[in-house]
Amino acid sequence: MINLHKPYFNIQTDLTNIKNILNTKWISSGKYNSTFEKTLAKFFSKRYAATASSWTTAAYLLLKILDIKKGDLVMLPAFTFIACANVVRQVGADVVFVDIGENDVNMDFEDLKRKFSNRVKCIMIVDQIGVPIEVEKYIKFCRKKKIHLIHDIACSLGSKYKGVPSGSSSEFLITSFHARKVITSGEGGALICNSKKIINKFNSLKSHGVDFSDYARKNSRYKIKEKFKEIGFNFRYNDLQAALCLTQFKRINKAINIKKKIANFYIKNLNKKFVNFLNLSRSKKLNWQSFLIYFKDKYKRDLVYRNLIRNNIECKCSISSCYNQKPYFRNLKKLNRTKKMHDTSLLIPMHPYLKKKDLKKIVGIINSVY
Repeated sequence: MINLHKPYFNIQTDLTNIKNILNTKWISSGKYNSTFEKTLAKFFSKRYAATASSWTTAAYLLLKILDIKKGDLVMLPAFTFIACANVVRQVGADVVFVDIGENDVNMDFEDLKRKFSNRVKCIMIVDQIGVPIEVEKYIKFCRKKKIHLIHDIACSLGSKYKGVPSGSSSEFLITSFHARKVITSGEGGALICNSKKIINKFNSLKSHGVDFSDYARKNSRYKIKEKFKEIGFNFRYNDLQAALCLTQFKRINKAINIKKKIANFYIKNLNKKFVNFLNLSRSKKLNWQSFLIYFKDKYKRDLVYRNLIRNNIECKCSISSCYNQKPYFRNLKKLNRTKKMHDTSLLIPMHPYLKKKDLKKIVGIINSVY
């Protein structure tokens, strides 16, 4: 089986950090988590970062802190994973789905302007499959409307827009360390921003509403007595997870360079008479988390999909879009490009362990359909 995705681990290096943690006997959130948070903040030129148990819990807490609630609307792309819509519903607000651009996987700014209303309190933009969104116009729009901008960079860690990490100029960044991401600890997420007040609130809520972390109290030799000032959750991340991500972070450019060569092979060798690629400007440098191709119609996409699966090549029909799932049927309004991309696109294998023979096999099967 040729897998769609594989995490890029270095067993010897990654295990060294894990062994060090096990030797200290402190495996909850501590030194490694703190180092990882500082690494994330520095990478995006932000003052603070705070980890959480997942993208979903991080986004949920941020929405709660921003007082997004019942009666409010949050705008987000229809062509994105259901977690983005679910967290909005979980805080009591509702979603407004925005269509994607032509030959694009990201939100269409013109459609957003058409669907905007005074009930919108927040806009959530997404770098789908690692493609950076053109963020400046959303920043300017949100400032003008005096609403918050949340940038979902779960897929784009390592991608660059105009020479800097995608998301660097956004107000709030939420990322993920799920197994499908460029760096992973199996699960996990983080909030990255410049607001000390919001980070402190976030850290308190993710740990039952406590005022000081366990690690801070340990370092004080337990002279600090914890106080629980509000009702919180257990959405914490631990040092074992942080250690895995820290070692992968050091290899992120190597992983991206390997995947860039794989992407170039696909682009060069797939039959361009039948296979379509996204139009990417020079200002966007991808991390190649995923490789998406699309076809003229659903029939041709499904034909290629069946042939790849029959030959033990893992692939996926489109991304897992939220717009066409049962909880959101009533939110559907003029999403023609989203529907077309969902019906005609295919994700094919993309990870650093792919060999030349694997790539030739994949390309050969796709091209042979025609």
